[in-house]
Amino acid sequence: MRCRRLFLLIAICWAAFTCSIGLAGSLTPPGLPSAGSGMPTLEQIYNRLVTGAAITIPPTFVEPSAGPSAATGRSLNDIKASLPNSDNINGAAPAEVSSGRTYWGLRTDGSWGLQTGTAHFVSGACQAGWTGNNCSVCDTHWSGANCDINDQAAALVLSTPTLTITEGRSAQYGVSLRYRPTGTVSVGISNSNAARATVSVSTLNFNPQNWNQPQTITVSAIDDKLINGTGTANLTHQVTASADTAYAVAAASVLAVTVNDVNAVGFVVTPLTTVGQPMKVVEGPTTVRVGIRPATKLASGAAVRLRFQLSDNVTYDGHNSLSGDDITWTSAEWNVVKYLSIQALPDADNQDETFSIDAVMVDVDSGSTTLTSSRNDPVYYDYSRGHHQTFSVAYLSNIDTDVPGILILPTTTPVVLAESGGSSTASVRLATPPGASTWVTVGLSTTPGISVSPSTLVFSGDTGGAKDWNVGQTVTFTAVDDSVAQGDHREFLSASVAYSTSASYPDGGLSTYLLTQVTDDETMGVTVQPQSGLLCSGSGDSSVFMLRLNSAPDGTVRFAVSSSDTGLATVSPGYVEFSPSNWSVPQLVTVSGVPNASARGQLPFVINLAVVPASTTDTTGYLNAVLPDVRGSTLYSR
Repeated sequence: MRCRRLFLLIAICWAAFTCSIGLAGSLTPPGLPSAGSGMPTLEQIYNRLVTGAAITIPPTFVEPSAGPSAATGRSLNDIKASLPNSDNINGAAPAEVSSGRTYWGLRTDGSWGLQTGTAHFVSGACQAGWTGNNCSVCDTHWSGANCDINDQAAALVLSTPTLTITEGRSAQYGVSLRYRPTGTVSVGISNSNAARATVSVSTLNFNPQNWNQPQTITVSAIDDKLINGTGTANLTHQVTASADTAYAVAAASVLAVTVNDVNAVGFVVTPLTTVGQPMKVVEGPTTVRVGIRPATKLASGAAVRLRFQLSDNVTYDGHNSLSGDDITWTSAEWNVVKYLSIQALPDADNQDETFSIDAVMVDVDSGSTTLTSSRNDPVYYDYSRGHHQTFSVAYLSNIDTDVPGILILPTTTPVVLAESGGSSTASVRLATPPGASTWVTVGLSTTPGISVSPSTLVFSGDTGGAKDWNVGQTVTFTAVDDSVAQGDHREFLSASVAYSTSASYPDGGLSTYLLTQVTDDETMGVTVQPQSGLLCSGSGDSSVFMLRLNSAPDGTVRFAVSSSDTGLATVSPGYVEFSPSNWSVPQLVTVSGVPNASARGQLPFVINLAVVPASTTDTTGYLNAVLPDVRGSTLYSR
């Protein structure tokens, strides 16, 4: 009985074991792990969190041979303890991180995980007095350590709040943006008083690339020829279009311009003399003319009258006292030069004399039907109040014909030459006999603006010959066309003894000269062709324009060429430079359209020209030149 029970128990166990083998499947051991199936260890994860050490993944899985020791192993609790806590005070928010930068946020207000910054930063050094958290790495546009984080309001930045300019002159200032915009920002410049000052451009365009590069504006004070005291003009800078919503509502920035008046009441004498050099008038044989005009505009409907008085031995227009003819200017002819004909009368002495012309302003005849009183111009009336105020018009030197000298007698007076080859003649002779059987060589020289032919004359003390001392020899002087814009200018023809056998005409002595006025035929400026109508396409097609100088500079002139909207058109090259040798050679600028899938129609742009002061050495006026804008448009398919 006991044996039967034991056998039954063994049979049941064997059946159960057989069953379990069938249910368990194959007992074949697993294969080797594949390449790259390794995992970082807890130690590596811990070091990454604490020190930033890189994690190197083993190529295959390596099963640990034993549990971690207390010295080298890390637990999940160690890793948890090293995780940073969420912190709304010291943890950065998007508004505190530079726009476009990515960072890891760990705050309870939702800034968790990978974030993108939205803050804008001021270009330049860190701003004193700011508050906020110190960042360990400054924005790329900042300098210095521990930059304070602060998001500043969108604004336009002017290089100066004020400008003071004298009439006829120019000054420059720069405009930039306070922080980088997210798109193009257009700024318009309006002028409150265009009668006193003008600006070189009316629109500026900034983008995320050039926002902190000041764009230069030239302000030119207008010489209005009026005595109107100090003037003012406010230049208002206002965002007119912006792809950045913050700049769309930016406040306007105003630059205050003060214009100092350069004009004063008085009269201009032209042409007569240079400083310290009186005009020579030969006694008796010649007449010279003195040109006079008011220095400034007269009030509308007003007129002024001058009456002249000369010293002894001089007459003008046949008169020599205040009882002579007057000269009158109306407001319509204030800038018309009117002339006095001056002649030195012969006398018995043997010396040169200096004399003057004085003028007194007198009231216009109140009974005149064509002229109103000079009282209609209060400035000139105050100047002449009492009708006795005199002012010196000119000083002249009377060359006496009784002493040795060289006489230059122009064919016409005043001597005015056109620079494009205008010429005139004069007769040259000696004032007194040099002595019998002697001869005198007279050398003629000129200033650079004129030339003379012949340059040497010979006179003989004997009589009866073609070169007698008192027989005038004709010389021709011609204006030199120099291609430089310098305005109307004075030039001189000089005569002096070059060599002589006469004691009364010593070598190198007895110099005299003749004054000439040369009218300039050049105008300083820039020619652009075409100035409008440039057409580009959104597929990159381009147009070309030409520019050159109108007159020769005396140094280099460099222009910056830029597009008002680089999203529509670009230029090449960005700079054009002229020199005294290539100023008249046209230089080409290519304007190319910019592809824009969203643009439609024909969109306008402006190509701006600006003088680069740092690279310009010219002194003839191109630094302050008013430059034209070039206009065009880019065509996009509809």
